[in-house]
Amino acid sequence: MSGSAPSNNQAVQFEEQQAAQAQQQEAQRQARLTQGQAAINKIFDFSAATPALTSNYDWSTFQAPTTGDASTASGVPAGYKATYQNPTPGHYASPGVTTYAANAGDTGQRGGTYSPMATGTTTAGSGAYTPGTAGGWGLTDASGKFYVKGTPISITTPAQAEGGFGPSFYKNYTDQILNYYQPQEAKQYSESKRDLLYSLANSGNINSSTAADQTGELGYEDALAKASIVANANQQTGNLQQQIQTNKESLINQLYATEDPTLTANLAESSANASKLTTPNLTPAASFFAPIAVGATSALNSALYPGQPYASPFTQPQQANVTSASGSPGSSKVYQGA
Repeated sequence: MSGSAPSNNQAVQFEEQQAAQAQQQEAQRQARLTQGQAAINKIFDFSAATPALTSNYDWSTFQAPTTGDASTASGVPAGYKATYQNPTPGHYASPGVTTYAANAGDTGQRGGTYSPMATGTTTAGSGAYTPGTAGGWGLTDASGKFYVKGTPISITTPAQAEGGFGPSFYKNYTDQILNYYQPQEAKQYSESKRDLLYSLANSGNINSSTAADQTGELGYEDALAKASIVANANQQTGNLQQQIQTNKESLINQLYATEDPTLTANLAESSANASKLTTPNLTPAASFFAPIAVGATSALNSALYPGQPYASPFTQPQQANVTSASGSPGSSKVYQGA
């Protein structure tokens, strides 16, 4: 007994269609994620500054339109557009002489074959010949000046500022702290040195070993205070750098959750702008130097003995609200003190 065998072709075709659709959706998803990741990287990652560059335009890169549509030209430099200009014929300047066409081989009304001549040359019975203007496809600059193909053009590439969060951004942040505290420390050191010399002179110890010891101790405290200022600046800068990196990672997580590259790019821009407005924690420093009198215990001496820790001249770290990647204030913190 014979009959037609059952076929599952329809089921196989359906599964293949489903697989193809899923593959297409995944490709689109990956494209969105790639777009969003690129936007985040462009906003946050460092890109070095480049100076303005001027170079001669390479006409070999210019491809004139084949359809007459200027927008289809390729190799057009920024600030220029492809333009077609009709050639203008040359002519003899003598009154009554017929204008001749610019192309060699054309014949004028006076008969004979036209041969181009350089400007200023003459022939019997005629005036000077002025060559016509070459035309065809070329480039027009912003002022409307037309450049026929092959004419030298200087192209200037604008300077590009440093992008993202790079060395100059963090250096500027550090410098704000150093430029605030270092003058205070220098002023206090000058005053402490003055007071020490007065105390030594007043006690008759200006040339004694005590003077040498106290002066050396003050110099050591000066070095310690300077190092403390630098450490404070580096700590605050490191905290800011870590917070910016945390914001970037939050944006990447949000991108994968929403798969919306446009929203992510907008949030990244807002987050970066907020970080660029962050200022260091700058408050008047406490005394870097304890008042020094001959025989008195200095701030440095206190640091050298247990139970008497050296007090930092800086205000204790403060928590500052920083706009997070989601745009909600206070959801992330950064310590801006030392």
